[in-house]
Amino acid sequence: MDSSGETIMNTHKFGENSTYILSSKNNEKLLVRKWNASAKPKGIIIAIHGGMAHSGDWQLPAQFYSERGYELHALDLPGHGTYPKINPGKKNLLDIESFDIYIDHVHALVNSAHNEAPQLPIFIFAHSMGGLIALLYGLGKGKEQHFIHGFGISSPWLKNKTKPPVPLFIVNLLARFFPTLPVPLKIDLGKLTHDRNVLERHQADVESGLRGTMASPRFAKVSERAQHKLAAELSSWKDFPLAIAIAGADHLADAEFTQTQVQGMQCPVVQYHCYQNNLHENFNELNRQDVFQYLFDALNM
Repeated sequence: MDSSGETIMNTHKFGENSTYILSSKNNEKLLVRKWNASAKPKGIIIAIHGGMAHSGDWQLPAQFYSERGYELHALDLPGHGTYPKINPGKKNLLDIESFDIYIDHVHALVNSAHNEAPQLPIFIFAHSMGGLIALLYGLGKGKEQHFIHGFGISSPWLKNKTKPPVPLFIVNLLARFFPTLPVPLKIDLGKLTHDRNVLERHQADVESGLRGTMASPRFAKVSERAQHKLAAELSSWKDFPLAIAIAGADHLADAEFTQTQVQGMQCPVVQYHCYQNNLHENFNELNRQDVFQYLFDALNM
């Protein structure tokens, strides 16, 4: 496995069977949580979380897919979750120089999992910002990975639903002169899901520092650049089955824009379903079993 093999103890637990460290080419260490399949595995799911979230947010999907024979590996992206704990001097901050860095980490995890079990098909699952990363990966570095059998995406963050907390010209000035300045983001957790138990877990994660509350001005610019890149390239998708679950009542990602983008793809292996009453986190919503089953069936898992 492309990791140090080191197991991180005393992390916040989310039902995972084990954890390991994925080491990157730029000497970053990333925690990966692994949920085993309940029986002999049929395949592997590589899971990419959303912005300011963490790998533990895959607890509920992992339970569903484990029962159906799939192991799930989810990493903490740079600046998220356990990242500052295992990278001394770093912060829990939504900040990156380029989305290419996220994509490189996903690529490393995919190859690591494939090298460990080359006989198993791999599926990429992602939510929100993770969906943006996953789609860019499928159009780029992942394109030649023929052992990938499909992508299952929830609420991809293709366009912001909300306006930035400060005027755009101020964001541009900050990005130029103070690119990594931590800026508080006030996200109403109640707009993420209708499930009160999940919201309590999110709040506990905020209080423990596992869930982020800050973003940099630089991130605003590089994420916008990544969204524009994907908008220009998405219509060329053709290499992998793709199923997208759209949250119709999303307050963070623009559901109408996503639907328009998907409809313009004109590709027989692409499909989507809109859950009209869902808030942003389809995988944590009250009807999540329906969402899980939709992706399972749509990708012929």
